[in-house]
Amino acid sequence: MFKNKKGCAHSICIDFIVKHILIKVEDAVAEIKCPNWPACKHLLNPHTCQKIIPKLLFEKWRDLLCELALQPYERSYCPNKKCSELIINECGGTVKKSKCPKCKELYCFRCNVPWPRCNNCQELENDKVKDAPT
Repeated sequence: MFKNKKGCAHSICIDFIVKHILIKVEDAVAEIKCPNWPACKHLLNPHTCQKIIPKLLFEKWRDLLCELALQPYERSYCPNKKCSELIINECGGTVKKSKCPKCKELYCFRCNVPWPRCNNCQELENDKVKDAPT
């Protein structure tokens, strides 16, 4: 029997909980509720479940949880093919010129091209100036 630690303490058949997690992950659900829902509102603890589910399933679930955590943030990837580091705009605001924390290359955060080869941002700025009321 499986018990969801750090949440509810419902005892659930291991085969059932593994299938429950598999179905939810296949449906791209990151926050998986206890199968005793709606009576139980607790989420399953991924670290508790890690011991009973296949490694690949846990990795997919982990990736879904990471995506969920990053949803509110604007992000891009370093355009350097040898790097491809994920860069997150946690501060908000408009970002153009950015420096990759890993390879230190400058690039345009909006267009995802090496700096200063970004023409789109310059064109956008020119359009804003043209469209501005005079």
